[in-house]
Amino acid sequence: MTEISDRLWICAEYMDTKSAYGCWNYGFSWKCSDKTSFILGYDVYNNKDLANTMTMQIDIDF
Repeated sequence: MTEISDRLWICAEYMDTKSAYGCWNYGFSWKCSDKTSFILGYDVYNNKDLANTMTMQIDIDF
């Protein structure tokens, strides 16, 4: 999303199945510095027996 900021990354993904792998995933990443960034995402599963989840990841490059 260089139109907004060079540090912002937005994504969306869909996997079509009723298993634990089938879901909509969407989220964003923000690059805090040259060596650190974080990703925040949300997963909506196709199988209604599975609870939707939020995921967070912090990356530190050495």
